[in-house]
Amino acid sequence: MKLITHNILTCVDPRCKKEPPSLTLAATKVSVEDSKFDEAFIVRMIDRIDYPTLLTAYREVAPKDSPVLPPEVPKEPHTNKEFLKALYYAVCCIVIEEGEMICPRCARSYPIRGSIPNMILRPMDEEEIKHSSKRMKVDKEEADEEEGESKESDNDEKKMD
Repeated sequence: MKLITHNILTCVDPRCKKEPPSLTLAATKVSVEDSKFDEAFIVRMIDRIDYPTLLTAYREVAPKDSPVLPPEVPKEPHTNKEFLKALYYAVCCIVIEEGEMICPRCARSYPIRGSIPNMILRPMDEEEIKHSSKRMKVDKEEADEEEGESKESDNDEKKMD
């Protein structure tokens, strides 16, 4: 699986569909594939890539001698050849052969075997259910707190009127 694929995948659990988080990548086997630089392709992809997600995954799995990606997309990225080449390398040359992707929201795990991510929902074991329930409860409590804070600020604004 290439990092461009990881960049677009989200949790398929129905509970995570409202605001699907980026999947955490835990690679156990990574390789680098030779690929001829395709400037037109990477220029078209820049605006479609979730750069913070890509950067996090790339930093975790890229070999030490890999090109360095900057912390943020540079100004004028479409004309910055060095950036385009590094971005192309990150999304098209790094291959996750084995590992898993984990949803930070529900803790569901998606295995990667033979470079293919398995996104099919399967029954969760007891430990996954327990962890998932705790994570979802924390998310609900945080959402309830935010909703309460926004209602308070709405009420304060009404009082000022």
